[in-house]
Amino acid sequence: MTTIQSSAVRSTSAAATTATVKKGSKGAAVKELQTLLKQAGYYKSTLDGDFGPATDAALRKFQKDKKLAVDGVAGPKSWAALRAATAPAAPAPTTGTTATLKKGASGAAVKELQTLLKSKGYYTSTVDGSFGPATEAAVRGFQSDKKLTVDGVVGAKTWAALRATTTPPATQVLKKGSSGNAVKEVQLMLQKLGHYKLSLDGSFGPGTETAVKAFQKSKGLSQTGQVDANTLDKLRTAYNAANTGTPSTGTVPQVSDPISNQRIAQLHPKIRAKAAEFINRVERETGIKLRLASGFRSIAEQNALYAQGRTKPGSIVTNAKGGSSYHNYGLAIDVVEVRPNGSVNWNTNWSAIAKIGKEMGFEWGGDWTSIVDKPHFQMSFGKSTSQLLSMYNSGQRSGEYVNL
Repeated sequence: MTTIQSSAVRSTSAAATTATVKKGSKGAAVKELQTLLKQAGYYKSTLDGDFGPATDAALRKFQKDKKLAVDGVAGPKSWAALRAATAPAAPAPTTGTTATLKKGASGAAVKELQTLLKSKGYYTSTVDGSFGPATEAAVRGFQSDKKLTVDGVVGAKTWAALRATTTPPATQVLKKGSSGNAVKEVQLMLQKLGHYKLSLDGSFGPGTETAVKAFQKSKGLSQTGQVDANTLDKLRTAYNAANTGTPSTGTVPQVSDPISNQRIAQLHPKIRAKAAEFINRVERETGIKLRLASGFRSIAEQNALYAQGRTKPGSIVTNAKGGSSYHNYGLAIDVVEVRPNGSVNWNTNWSAIAKIGKEMGFEWGGDWTSIVDKPHFQMSFGKSTSQLLSMYNSGQRSGEYVNL
């Protein structure tokens, strides 16, 4: 499996937007409106920047609840009320408790825990004093970020870390000399857009810098060769627009993560709805928000990855030739947890996620004995990859998808 880790999508509109928007409006201001309405619990659809009936209905419901003029027009009063409703909760007064808390606990100490987690961006559910799956997932995410034992149990060390005053990290700027999965994600997107021709090695060298400058020039941005928040947002927008995939057949549920929706649309039609419902069930039942990190990968793309480190420059990133992975037929997905603060967590509660996936008929890579692959889920429909490849080569397919 080749997994490109992605950061969560953030709202790209200016924080001080007060532009009056209404049904028929489009653009960044509408997208911010939809984001705020979604955060407030009123908007359930896609953040597409298009002020349609769903946005109008959500805004009118919000205006009615807040005793504003119910006109479906987002003006200064509606903007102010929305920002007040979605502002981060302030931490509750510290009680000094160091009581050990875990799943099943309840009471004032749990409520304080939830409030602290919410103020730091890890907990997004109701502060109800009940230590359930969503609270446990938030605790695990916080513990992972703070290099604590990731056990979902709140002891003295976790309490101390929660009460420590922290400053939100600045947005990471990727530049020459940077390395890691964030750089690899940028290289992948630049490659898909035709700006980058080298290996996906996660190392920000001259080739990556040149590709970034070329992309910035194409979008009318300052050609710094560095990937700041604005360049990254433009890059993701262009990448998603270029990789919408084959339209889904039938009704496919939407998930809360726009990037996942794009990748679900590229899966084999037989598993699109299943993949979406799997992600929705995990979020609904465990409080863990998943992103589809990797889905369909064509046989040609797989062969190109296989050649890297063998017949092409770079290091070896996969041992699977084209046609030998269920990803090549759109029948496999790799998922990762996306935390409320925008970071991703590969050390999540895989057992809870796998339970839901297997209930829905997915095979889980975490059950494999030779190579354990916890983020990986697939549906084979009783076919081996060699059988699928034979069907593909013999023309038993529609486009890139074999006929199942």
